[in-house]
Amino acid sequence: MLKIFKRERPPQPVAVEPAAVEELPSADDASRALAATSVDAAEDHAPSMSSQVVADATSKAPVAAPVNAPPSQAATTADKISDFLKSSTSADFDPLTGIMGLDQARDALRALRRLEPRSAVFVVSPRTSAHTEVLRTLLAEEAGALPRRDAVAVVARFEGSGGLDVLRMPQAEAAALSEGVAATITMLSATIPAAFESDSYRVARIALDEELRSGHDGALDALRRKAQAQNIGLLRTTNGYAVVPMHDGRVVRGEIYGALPGSLKSDVEAKLAQFEAELADVLKQRALLQQDHHRRAKELERDAASLAVDAAMGPMLGRYPDRPDVVSWLATLRSDLIANAMLFVAAAREANGTQRAPVEIALDPRFQRYRVNVLSRGGRGQAGLELPETLDRAELLGVLQNSAPGIICPDGVIPGSLTHPGGGMVVVDVRDLMANYGSWPLIKHALKSARAAPLAVGEGGVQRAAALDLPVEVRLVVTGEPDEYASWCRLDPDVARLLRVISAFPPHLAATAAAERTVARHLAGFVRDDGLLPFDGPALAAVIGALKSKRDDHWMISADLDAARDLMAAASTEAASAGRVMVLTDDVAEARRSRPLLAAAMSGTSP
Repeated sequence: MLKIFKRERPPQPVAVEPAAVEELPSADDASRALAATSVDAAEDHAPSMSSQVVADATSKAPVAAPVNAPPSQAATTADKISDFLKSSTSADFDPLTGIMGLDQARDALRALRRLEPRSAVFVVSPRTSAHTEVLRTLLAEEAGALPRRDAVAVVARFEGSGGLDVLRMPQAEAAALSEGVAATITMLSATIPAAFESDSYRVARIALDEELRSGHDGALDALRRKAQAQNIGLLRTTNGYAVVPMHDGRVVRGEIYGALPGSLKSDVEAKLAQFEAELADVLKQRALLQQDHHRRAKELERDAASLAVDAAMGPMLGRYPDRPDVVSWLATLRSDLIANAMLFVAAAREANGTQRAPVEIALDPRFQRYRVNVLSRGGRGQAGLELPETLDRAELLGVLQNSAPGIICPDGVIPGSLTHPGGGMVVVDVRDLMANYGSWPLIKHALKSARAAPLAVGEGGVQRAAALDLPVEVRLVVTGEPDEYASWCRLDPDVARLLRVISAFPPHLAATAAAERTVARHLAGFVRDDGLLPFDGPALAAVIGALKSKRDDHWMISADLDAARDLMAAASTEAASAGRVMVLTDDVAEARRSRPLLAAAMSGTSP
């Protein structure tokens, strides 16, 4: 997490050449090319070093060829003494401390700034604790130098089949939107119940209900009086209304009705049929009146709710004139709030009828879908560095949690390492990827797909893809040693296609005079820091010679100086035992002879 800076695009961004994709390096080619990478001396490194150490992994050389000196300057045997060592001692060199090649590694890793989001690199570095700590520090610097991309605001979709949507916008705008919507819900929790309790709304609703009642009852009463004048009655039943014959204000019983003369019975049946038809018309009219009443009641509710919603959302509506997606979503939010205004009225009272505070209403689970979940990485404009603890689907791609069975709300979206918006870097050890090989297909899909990566729903072995995609904007950094890269290439040829390679701390350096001078300065630092006897030039050359080994017909120097430090301590002890005040080549030779495992560790060979 470092300070804000403005991103600058280099004139030649790193890109995969289409022709190179078709011709992949073999795993052995990859291993040899990585092992051959070298770093110049700290005092001689060129500013363009970073452009030399990055190469597309799909070319014949996953890492650029070593920056070797001309053959006349390179050592040809392990025992050859460079001219600058012949008449020197360890006291003649300005001591260097720390990791060898730190400046060159910093230059090499600056190439990460030229990589676009959704890209991956393999960074070569030894597995010593010192190298691991320094590498993470350098990667954190590069991650902090990357500009933070727009945040993602996860919102509910109020139209169509529902679900969730994402809005891309700067962090500040997304935070303002989230706060504005939350303030709107809190305000509506007070103003909507108050609007429906107001005298103006109550009077209008009472008048509307009375109009329905008078219209229906008046038509039914008129039909009842008309029927009674012709000895026909309208009776209310459990299923509605019934038309029956009457005599002297009483219903004619069935046996009496059956005994009526034929002509009289025909006359009564005609009247019954007539009034049944008229009753059906009245009931049909009543249904139309009820529909009209329902429509007008909804309009009355909508008018009351609209006034409250517009007053609450007013400050927000004018903030995003250049964001049509946000304006469109706010319009759907307004419509949904108005349509569901009665939820605020229902939530205003507890089950026992007591009034609830607006803040309590706003926290009601029924209003969770109105929340805006802002997802972003880093702070103060930085993208940030992330080291995932696990490599399962939920950790890598994120998870979508239900707030209740079958209910998905914005707050349930938890992004993963790869899908956390804002860019940045995700650093993974290649051994973790190879040990959790089921995670690599997920990462490949996220890097290769033009679509965003789907979140996970569920836990453990039942995790499945969710119906929400988040963009992949990170740069994936896989760390490891050359042999591990070669093994990974053997397991999956896609590795060479997808990952570029940066040699931050190569395990071996080309045995040039510049490299030997840098090593000599580090050895001088060991003499000073460990309180050793001074070394003469040939003794320093002997230690450097112990670090050399021949690889693919080239002499290389091991970049791991820990064993050399131990050898120098042993040689100093040998010199002191012999009564000398300076370490000579004989002391180095005796230390190597008496400690074969230490000597083998220095050159990377078997004793």
